Amino acid sequence: ASGTTITIVNECGFTVWPGISSTPDWLHLCGGEMECNGSNYTQPVTVAQLNVTTDDVFYDVSILNGFNIPMTVEPSHDSSCEMRGCIYDLNQRCPSELKLEAGVGCRSCEGSFCQPNYWWLFKWACPKAIFYESDSVTYQCWDTDYTVRFCPPSNTFSTIKLGRQYTGGPNMLLSSNGIFRIDYFGYMGSDINSFAVLSTRSSPYIWAANWKQSSSPGAATLSIDRNTGNLIVTEGSKIVLRITNVQAGPNPNVTATLEDNGNFRLINVSNKRVLWESFDYPESKSGCMKDSTNLRKCKKGNYTISHDYVSFDPRTTNSTTDSNASLGMSDCFIKCWNECNCVGFNSSNFNQTGCTMFFGSNSLSHSVVSSYQAYVISSNNPNPHKNGMHLIWILIGTAVAIVLLCVGILWCHNKRKQRHEDFIVEEERRKRDEYFLELTASESFKDMHQLEGDGGNGNDLLVFSVASIMAATNDFSDENKLGQGGF
Repeated sequence: ASGTTITIVNECGFTVWPGISSTPDWLHLCGGEMECNGSNYTQPVTVAQLNVTTDDVFYDVSILNGFNIPMTVEPSHDSSCEMRGCIYDLNQRCPSELKLEAGVGCRSCEGSFCQPNYWWLFKWACPKAIFYESDSVTYQCWDTDYTVRFCPPSNTFSTIKLGRQYTGGPNMLLSSNGIFRIDYFGYMGSDINSFAVLSTRSSPYIWAANWKQSSSPGAATLSIDRNTGNLIVTEGSKIVLRITNVQAGPNPNVTATLEDNGNFRLINVSNKRVLWESFDYPESKSGCMKDSTNLRKCKKGNYTISHDYVSFDPRTTNSTTDSNASLGMSDCFIKCWNECNCVGFNSSNFNQTGCTMFFGSNSLSHSVVSSYQAYVISSNNPNPHKNGMHLIWILIGTAVAIVLLCVGILWCHNKRKQRHEDFIVEEERRKRDEYFLELTASESFKDMHQLEGDGGNGNDLLVFSVASIMAATNDFSDENKLGQGGF
């Protein structure tokens, strides 16, 4: 459209070489660590495409030509226009047959390389991008600018911010790992017609907003109330449901994020405080609030809920089935969450009612040809037995260190005492030697002298120096001893 501004933002942490090409109607943008050269780019490459020739701009992100870098196209002004793109780094999970040698690209799934599960890999990793030839660009917006962002934040599609609205369908919330979504949901013939947390790989829900009404998908929007900070559902300008009951004040700094374990949390960004989370307020298929006082009586701490094609090991896991048609998936979730040794659950009936619960160890295998899908609850908490042994080893190590320290102190004390005694002995020896040297060096004792008598007794004495005596006796040798005195 005339006057449309496209801003390119790089948040990769490394240099990105953008490339731009155009056809009569379309503008194509790509980027990577190597220059993608506009229309002459070398596959694999992620491509943002926009039709800007009319007032209603069509846009999308395509990985038909492979993937090399996460990318989004974001309408700048209109909160009802959907962001498109792929935020998950496919290079980390790219099959070896499709991966470039340098690891900076994942080729498109085509020809002999395209195993059935590879197609699903692209679909689950980038559900908000074109990944199949039959997909068409149908996302459009009016009178707005756009931002093409390289390496967008991981919570781009999982977080509701103030001013954004979500209607479900293509415009859904998506967890960062691509496993869970918040979508407008209703079973045919069911009284559930609500926004719900679901798996991206199947339709059973694990949480639904407590709401029953007959509006069709697209008429209701999920957003944050600008006046209170509550999660609300609106139709037009009318609030039809307040999901939460918090008072964060006008224009609050709050966000709502769908986490990788399926938990939906309302968070005060300023102090990181959790104001509300869906795991604490599960609601049943009948629309009645479940008693959540004992919800975490067993599973305290951090847990991850995943949904996949799995096969529990029958040697370590057993299952029970309740075919009661009044039970929905959220009921199964609550029942499993409140059982200390429950490791997984799923619906038991073909119409997604009833519960099958798995107990024991969550030792399992993943396979797209397994006979069933299931939600798996995995603990992220450290093993208490392992923690206990770790504490014991810490105590043993501390005790050994203290003993060694005491032995070292005692050894140092004895060593210092011995050095002091040796010093005293050495000091006495040094003083004797100094006295002896002083004596032998005396001028009055170097030669023999005759002491004259007093004239009365007639006794004349000869005095010999120590040096002359030492020389005459061969240094006081016992062989030259003439006699020995006594007391």
